[in-house]
Formats: sequence, C-alpha cells, structure tokens
Amino acid sequence: MTMAMPEAKEGTLPPLYFAPAKQKLEHARRPSFNKLPEKYLIKSKDEDVDKADANSTQGYPPSKPMHRAAAPSYLSVEAPAQNYRGFFNLLVIILGISNFRLILAAIHKHGFVFSGVLQHARDLSHISRDPWEEFPFVSGFLLQLVFITVTFAIEWLLSRKKLSESVGMILHQINAHSAIAVSTAIVWNFINKPATGVMLLSHATITWMKLISYYHANEDYRLSANKAGGDYHTATLALVEDLDEVDEHISYPRNVTLRNMIYFCAAPTLTYQIAFPKYPRIRIFRVFGILFRMVGILALFTFLAAQIVSPVLQGLVKDLEATNGVYTAGILADYWLRLSIANIYLWLLGFYFYFHLYLNLCAEVLRFGDRVYYKDWWNSSDVGSYWRLWNVPVHYWLIRHGTFHGKFNPSPNSSSITAIDSLRV
Repeated sequence: MTMAMPEAKEGTLPPLYFAPAKQKLEHARRPSFNKLPEKYLIKSKDEDVDKADANSTQGYPPSKPMHRAAAPSYLSVEAPAQNYRGFFNLLVIILGISNFRLILAAIHKHGFVFSGVLQHARDLSHISRDPWEEFPFVSGFLLQLVFITVTFAIEWLLSRKKLSESVGMILHQINAHSAIAVSTAIVWNFINKPATGVMLLSHATITWMKLISYYHANEDYRLSANKAGGDYHTATLALVEDLDEVDEHISYPRNVTLRNMIYFCAAPTLTYQIAFPKYPRIRIFRVFGILFRMVGILALFTFLAAQIVSPVLQGLVKDLEATNGVYTAGILADYWLRLSIANIYLWLLGFYFYFHLYLNLCAEVLRFGDRVYYKDWWNSSDVGSYWRLWNVPVHYWLIRHGTFHGKFNPSPNSSSITAIDSLRV
C-alpha cells in the first residue's frame, strides 16, 4: 500500500483510496441481447475484455480460458490498491441509521431536552439576580489585557535600553506566570461552573503561551541586533513568504509597537515572529460561510450534550446515590459504553468548531496567511505522531520555546533556524 501510494509519509498510515464513481453511460436502457453502439463501448486497457464480449450477440466460446494469470483476492494483502468507496458509503449509511435510532431512543426516554436548554438561554433573569457569579469571569478576561499591556511596556523599555536585560527578563517571567496564576486563583475561589472555569483557564493558558513566545522571540531579536548587526532579521524574513510590503524590511525594535502586539494576541498562533504571511484581502463571503457553519455545529453540539450526555450523567448520579457512592467496574463500564459514541461526536464537533472554523474565522478577519492548524492526525500510526499532528500551534510552541535557554547564535544559517524549519514538516 505504501509503495502504491507515494504520498504516504513515515509515521502515518497510508491514506485510504476513495476514487469517484465512474460516470454513467448517458443512453437509454437497452435489453441485454442488443449490442451497444460503438461509442458506448469501454476501450480502456485496464478493463476486462470479457465485458466487451458480453455485449456482443455472438456466443461465448466454451473453450475460452477464464483463468489466465495468478492473482490474489481483492481483499488480500498482496492485492494492489483498491477503491473502497462502496464500503465507505455503506458504513456511512449504517452509522447514520444507528445513531438516528440512538437519538430517537433518547428523546422517547427523556423527552425533548433541547427545548429546556433554549428556555434557559432566553431567561436572563439569573444574571440580574446574582451578578457576582458573572463578575469573576469577566474580570478574569479583563485582567489578561492588563498582563498583555505590562508585557508590551517591559519590552518597549528593553528595546529603548531604558531597562537592564536581567531585570527586564525577570519582570517578563513574573508577569507571564502571573497571568495564569491569577486566573487559576479566580476559578478556584469564585467560579463554580465547570464550563465557565474551563473557558477562563483556556484563555489564560493561551495568553501565557503567547506572552512567553513574545518576550523569548524579542530577546532573540535584541541579542542578534547587538551581536550580529541585525543580519538575523534578514535571515528570518527570508524564510517567510507572502509578506505585506510594510513588513518586508521590518527589524527590531521597530516591531515593538502596540499595534503589532495586539495583532499577535488576536492572531490564531502561539508563536511570535517579527512578521507573518498574510492574504491580500478579507473575503467577506467566506467569513459569512464560516459563521453559518459555526452556528450549525454549535447547535448540534448543544443538542447532543443536552439530549444524550446530560441524561446519562444524571442517571449515573442517581445510581451512585442509590449505592451510597459505592461504584463497581460494571457500573462504570455500562455508563462508559453509553457515553462513548456521543463523546466521540462531541470531540469531533469541538475539534472542527475550534481548529477549523473558529481559527479560520480569526485568520480570515486578520488576513493571517498560515492556516495549517492541524494535519492528518486521523492517519497516525502511533501516539507521538497523533500529538504532533492534531494541534500544530502547540507543537510549534513546544519546538521553539520548550527548550529555549536564551542563547543566540548570530549565524544566519544557525542550527536554531534550520532545526525549527525542518521540524515544521
């Protein structure tokens, strides 16, 4: 399979081959004993010549050999690459019918739970009754802007040599780690809703990673400007394509601006660089198309969570209460099997919503060029390949900042550049 498919790479399984169905003959149906016109006969070398004989009115010679060469069965390992589209279509049909039956059974047992979710979403009185529950969440988001501003202020002072290198880097580290520490304290002490806490901590983690990348990269630019006369900027920009004209000759410290900082914090990336590849314009129709799909995916995600997952979890709580909190392997296995299919759907929908729709929406609005946020993780043959492929932004961040020691190699062909560039593939 791998030899038959040269596009297969090391560390991933060969991709399945799903060829499109052959085009149907555009002619009226004829009786089997009539000979088709010459223009409808298939003359491909790969087609079995017996098909042409079957369309003929002449008889098939009884002595004509049927077995002409040694060949394996189509589903054998030795067989050449086959087209499995028919099996794929059959599995999709079976999957759709079985899961539609699962949803109908959940509605019949628990009622249409989604109507209660919509009613709760329209009822905003709970916010006015206890506004303090919402205040820690909003304040946690606003505090992230404060940490971003402090990072920019420290870097601006370092770029103008109004702050020593050691003091500036210590302040950078304290500020970046405080961004996630303060949010963790807010969630631990003031937020009781798991979903709200996850949203705030996720945003704080992204901010923390961006701040670390920002001051690590600028430290590298700053050291290169002091030791190599700015040649490192030319080397790094030479690796980047599709730059705006204003970014083609940018160098440190001209990149240390509030606008540049805000763009990086809003861009769908975790690794800072002096300039990013960009699309020439914003495609409005694509923006609306992404928004339309986001609404549909979010509605389907909410429906599955409310209609299937929530009632099953409530049943688990009741069973644990009936046994005074004592659970057995049988109980956990039973509920794990009930939730397994729904959890897979929720994970896939969440992945598609965030990594494909949301990040592409941000990239389209900001004209951000590099939109490879994931690779073919579904073909991974080992756990290591899966973790490298399913979350590319985090993988890039770990490559660049996971082993950073603040040492600069001023050579334009330095190992730091070539290593990162090779690991991106």
